[in-house]
Amino acid sequence: MTGCDDIRIQLAATQVALDEAAVDVTSARGSLAELESESDQINPQILAAARAELAAAEARLKQLGAQLASLTIALVDNKCMRIQPAGILEIRFDNPAAVKSVDPLFAQTVAFGRADTGLVLGGSFPSLDARQEWKQVLPADLTNTDAHNQDHEVGNLVGASGWALDPRFSSGDVPFTHPFGTDWEFLFALDQPADEPDRYTFLLTSGDQSCDEEGFAEAVAQAGEARDPHGNPIIPRGPDGLPSLLGLEIDGGLLPRQFTNQALGGVEQGDRVGVFGRWIVDCGHQIPITDCADPPRDAHPGEQVFRTEIHPPLLMAAARVTSHDVATPAVLNARRLTRVLVTSRPYLVSERFTIDTDAIYDDLGQDDGAFVDHMISEVVKVNETILGIPTSSVQVEAHPKIRTNPFVGSYRMELIVRPPAPNPLLGHGPLGVAFQFTVRRGCTVVVGPGDGDSIHVVITMTSDDYRPPPLPRRRERTWSVDELRAIKKEAADAIRIAQVVSAGIQLVNPVGGIIGAAEAVAILDRGVVTDEYDTSALFATNILDAGQAIAGAASTIQNLDVQGQLAQLEQERSEAEATVRGDQGDLAELLSESQHVNPKIIAAAQKRLTDDRARLTQLDQQIAALEQTPVGVVTNDAQPFPVFGWIEVGYLELVDHV
Repeated sequence: MTGCDDIRIQLAATQVALDEAAVDVTSARGSLAELESESDQINPQILAAARAELAAAEARLKQLGAQLASLTIALVDNKCMRIQPAGILEIRFDNPAAVKSVDPLFAQTVAFGRADTGLVLGGSFPSLDARQEWKQVLPADLTNTDAHNQDHEVGNLVGASGWALDPRFSSGDVPFTHPFGTDWEFLFALDQPADEPDRYTFLLTSGDQSCDEEGFAEAVAQAGEARDPHGNPIIPRGPDGLPSLLGLEIDGGLLPRQFTNQALGGVEQGDRVGVFGRWIVDCGHQIPITDCADPPRDAHPGEQVFRTEIHPPLLMAAARVTSHDVATPAVLNARRLTRVLVTSRPYLVSERFTIDTDAIYDDLGQDDGAFVDHMISEVVKVNETILGIPTSSVQVEAHPKIRTNPFVGSYRMELIVRPPAPNPLLGHGPLGVAFQFTVRRGCTVVVGPGDGDSIHVVITMTSDDYRPPPLPRRRERTWSVDELRAIKKEAADAIRIAQVVSAGIQLVNPVGGIIGAAEAVAILDRGVVTDEYDTSALFATNILDAGQAIAGAASTIQNLDVQGQLAQLEQERSEAEATVRGDQGDLAELLSESQHVNPKIIAAAQKRLTDDRARLTQLDQQIAALEQTPVGVVTNDAQPFPVFGWIEVGYLELVDHV
């Protein structure tokens, strides 16, 4: 094995040990708390032993955390994280026909809802101009503000491929729009195909070339001098000749841990990615266009621009070349292989807010509009009093709605997966593939051979046939002004809601009165109640499950429509069972009057019952056998993701093709 393989194996083992140590710490804390609650009745030696056990568990956890950090650094120092070959993962997708180049004025008009901002009240979100934190770039018609403000990307889904740089969890986000936790994000170096260089780079705007963006300098450094197959730097150049990277963000709690955790084989810098999702203008902040020099140079002094992102993706695929020794789940018998992870968004956070918690997951339920509109309404409501006694609420609430469906429409997304280039000095067998995907009804995955040595994965999602999962457990949390300020700049900007709400109420008060800034600030000083969801089950989803995987030579692999066959057999069984019940009734009636019935008729009825029972038994056996057949694609509505899974592609070893 190579040194990099050794490090990755140690990383995975250390992560497992770290998880076990974390469980031990939680258990030790619980045991000690229980003992201390009855300390007057507990032997002091037992208490001392429990405290020593907790201290040892915490020390072990700290030690493993340091080991994990050291191994992660070793991956970088040993250049184990490298830019992956472009050909191992590409996409095929028809982007919307009405796309256009997004210049700074276009992005600003989308963010503010108008080209001439006039009196800017607060600037970027949250403000009376940018009432939402993100707005859709499309349609190209800037007067159609309702469409830009929509949550679902109906007809506006975009797709792109390229490289993930600087993948990380955000250090902080505005909590009111992130009930599933802070975002997981990376900067996206978009492909520039030779036959159509702007196939994906149309997604970029001037704001996407700014080193003021978090992680931008790190991403540029990670890309280094890497070039695509056409000799271009893998990071495209923007209109000012600076590196240009598209942001990608998704609620971190909506991702399986195996997708994001590098120690478990998750996405790391330089991985190939294929992404399909909502193309938005980030209204959260405006930034200057700066290079990454020291000191940085401002390309347009005095100008502040908005950037574009894919936020959130509907479907993501991440690929890298790996060896059989460290690949997970390592089903394919190939020395080197391309391993692809796939996941999708199970829930979509709306930009509309409500105080009716029963309406959170109901698109037809009550809401107060976007964040700023809702906050103005709430501050007015809290301020309404009769003789100083609140009549509606004593505290501002902001419950973000969750869209009933995570997507609307019908989409077809295709991944093209290729194996690593073979060693010309070594022989190899035919192209092989192994895979397992899990889907909810309304979604399909079809895997088959493509042109040359490639595997095509076609994923479809249709909302008409989709039944959304229930929401995870929700809990309420009150955020104080100090807590918000402590997160980071983007989240701290939410503090400005005091001024924004105050200004908004003094300009447009729905109840006719005027509330001053002091009253608005006093109300907001009580904190704002919002939602958090328990995403532990989503986090723990095993996207590397191989219990129903199929593997073999690509030329022989086919998607077995086991679910369709099972449905047909279940229908036949239901009919056969009804026939047997009918036979039993007919025979019982004949036997009740046997002295008046020809024995041959009774014998024929008995034979018919025996034959139909045999048919029912045969169907039961076929169903049982089919339920045990590896299927490659499993339908499971007991889990919340539209689609998740993995695929491995490589040249099979000559000794054994499976």
